[in-house]
Amino acid sequence: MDNWETLFQGGNYVGQYRPGYEGYGELLRVISEVAHQSCLIVTSREKPAEIAAFEGVELAVYSLTLQRSQEAAQAIVRAKGLSGTPVQKQILCDRYSNTPLALKIVATSICDLFDGKIGEFLEQETVVFNGIRRLLDQQCQRLFPLEESIMCWLAINREWTTISELQADIIPTVSKGEILEALESLSWRSLIEKQLVRLRWRQSD
Repeated sequence: MDNWETLFQGGNYVGQYRPGYEGYGELLRVISEVAHQSCLIVTSREKPAEIAAFEGVELAVYSLTLQRSQEAAQAIVRAKGLSGTPVQKQILCDRYSNTPLALKIVATSICDLFDGKIGEFLEQETVVFNGIRRLLDQQCQRLFPLEESIMCWLAINREWTTISELQADIIPTVSKGEILEALESLSWRSLIEKQLVRLRWRQSD
């Protein structure tokens, strides 16, 4: 089943189903709990809470986060027929963090506006425009207010940020429990990343 995130409410934490679609969550729960010989594959930009609750190394539920590879990013640049030096192609891929969808969107714009010339596009020194802006707007519109606030402060700080630092930044003051809830939701949206050595967070590149 594709695009599972479309079943969730916007403006709320991940996992809150739209009215009338709660049965899909129950379906995932039952499939996760009951022994059977079937296989259900779900694709989603946001991890369903039912999957998060039942997944594990030795359990029947697994989740796979698609990794953004340099090779895949370069393949998109080639497939779109963009022209430029190896360094320019590398800069383009790095600028969009090797994200396939973002690269496909910006590659189309480069073809339309700059005849496929990466160098001319890079000279504009802009990252967010047109299709990229719409993509970001769609994601931002789905965020709970506290998630929005955390994303803003992570962007302002621009460095790894601890939970205590976030709590000191956010006004009005919120509890660490509320921050943890929002961080988990943002993590399930793949919008932030965690540093394992110390519990610190930043926006995903």
